[in-house]
Amino acid sequence: MANILVKWSQLITPIDLTLVLILLLVMIVFHNFFRHCYYKKLKRAPGPFPLWPLLGNLPLLHKLPHQDFYNLSKTYGDIMELKLGSIYTIIISSPRLAKEVFNTHDQAFSFRPLPTTLNSFTYGGLSVGWTYKTDDYWQSLRKMEVSQLFSPKSLNASKHVRDEEISSLMHDVFEDCKVIFYTFFKVVVT
Repeated sequence: MANILVKWSQLITPIDLTLVLILLLVMIVFHNFFRHCYYKKLKRAPGPFPLWPLLGNLPLLHKLPHQDFYNLSKTYGDIMELKLGSIYTIIISSPRLAKEVFNTHDQAFSFRPLPTTLNSFTYGGLSVGWTYKTDDYWQSLRKMEVSQLFSPKSLNASKHVRDEEISSLMHDVFEDCKVIFYTFFKVVVT
């Protein structure tokens, strides 16, 4: 073991490590510079430039993010764009604009990209929750749901299954509470 440590210390000297760290720092600075130049060319909503590669603008938010959004809206306006993690997010801080977005332009803002992890669970985005409301496929699925799944006849037919599941859930919660109580009681007594 000592021979291996000696060999590694001979291979990597402190000067080499310093050069690698300087090169890494220069690469990060160039990456942010070029990304900033590209970012300015895009037509985006105003907002602070995301300085952190993986965190984006998350370091700007603290314990009370609604107050941070308010303070940022004083600087950047009622519509602003923040990069929260790796996702660009539009923040609307005006009730008038929020009403306009949700009532007037709801079709334009209703786009939800399907995450790759959910692709197999949603049958390639063909489930009711991930298709678009303007799509004919969504409308036919919705009609089928209302007429087949949520009709009074089918709800009455599956009532016993729901009752069994509720009692099973309550039993599991009760058992978990007993385990937590006994564990807590043992810790307090001892």
